[in-house]
Amino acid sequence: MPVGQVEKISGPATVPRADGTVEPLNVGVKIFQNDVLSTGPGGTLSTTFADGTTFSLAPDSRMVINQLGYSPGGGNDTGKFDLIQGGFVFIAGQVAKTGDMDVTTPAATMGIRGTNVSTQIFLENGSRRSSWR
Repeated sequence: MPVGQVEKISGPATVPRADGTVEPLNVGVKIFQNDVLSTGPGGTLSTTFADGTTFSLAPDSRMVINQLGYSPGGGNDTGKFDLIQGGFVFIAGQVAKTGDMDVTTPAATMGIRGTNVSTQIFLENGSRRSSWR
């Protein structure tokens, strides 16, 4: 069952599927749990999830959709995302207000509670660094 879909796209972006195929992303393509969203050089991608959460990925980014469980009116909702590289801007939806939402980067795990977040993962002197606000 899909947990979200692509809303906007510019440049190259793909998602490897569970069956081993790699699908190019376009507006309207459905997003599923365990998908790894990837943008290439110059590529950007905006997705909206079932609870209204939005992620906008920067060029050269990779993000894993580990889990998104949402029921309108429910209180046992959960969202878990991993940013592997690159950057994103994030606007929390219902899950962050009524359940447990975490975004993990190589440097930290953020517990999101109704927040807007911007994060960038980058290399500096051969080391992976992150910044967020």
